[in-house]
Amino acid sequence: MAWEVHWVGHGQDNTHGVFKTLEEAQDSVREWWKKNDFEPFYIRQWGENPVIWDYGSHTCFYEFHKVVI
Repeated sequence: MAWEVHWVGHGQDNTHGVFKTLEEAQDSVREWWKKNDFEPFYIRQWGENPVIWDYGSHTCFYEFHKVVI
């Protein structure tokens, strides 16, 4: 099992990578934010598969999908 990261918004679903654990997948988003000088006002999380992050955009989300590789 692994976790695939998706950014979903504005009619798009972009895959950002596949990671061994949910923690690694979520850290990859945090690292991208840091590289791009972005600081979310909050992160609201729900769901199990996918795990969804609402990070303040109201129209864009991160989804973490458990996948079989």
